[in-house]
Amino acid sequence: MNFLPTNYSLPKADTSHYFRLEDGNNTFRVLSPALVGWKYWTDKEGRVLEKPVKGCTTVFVPTPDPVADKPRPSLTHFWAFVVWNYQEEQVQILEITQNTIMEAISQYLYSAQWGDPSTYDFIVHKRGSGLDTSYQVTVNPKEALDPGIIELYQQMQIDLTALFRGDDPFKRAEKKQPVVA
Repeated sequence: MNFLPTNYSLPKADTSHYFRLEDGNNTFRVLSPALVGWKYWTDKEGRVLEKPVKGCTTVFVPTPDPVADKPRPSLTHFWAFVVWNYQEEQVQILEITQNTIMEAISQYLYSAQWGDPSTYDFIVHKRGSGLDTSYQVTVNPKEALDPGIIELYQQMQIDLTALFRGDDPFKRAEKKQPVVA
């Protein structure tokens, strides 16, 4: 008796619009230019936190606040960009704060052989947890991306700059109707 169908697997919990690096290989294709900036965290009362905690709000800013009389939060540099996540088979936003990953990706970006990151897949191998986490970045050979993925991404109208406004980047841009006199 086969209790479950052949090749059955449990359905995944609700998937997120955000790519979370898991242990092992994480393969993705870059779909958008990177949004580069800084982030910090606040509690429900708006007080700046040194590190994120459950229920806090992440604040994204394009550059550190230059106003000297304001208390300066601990800032974390980030890159955020839209990717095709091969494991989840969906378009997501990947936010990177780890310097080791940024440096490795930069090596490929500035290489004459690799260049444009939308023409090949990145593989980020994550191992460990907490302070013992390490990352290794490699790439797959250049290969055309399925046109259906590109079309899906374009239809989604993702606005990464919404992060700086505290809005949802996945909220479709509302098309303004012309005013008829």
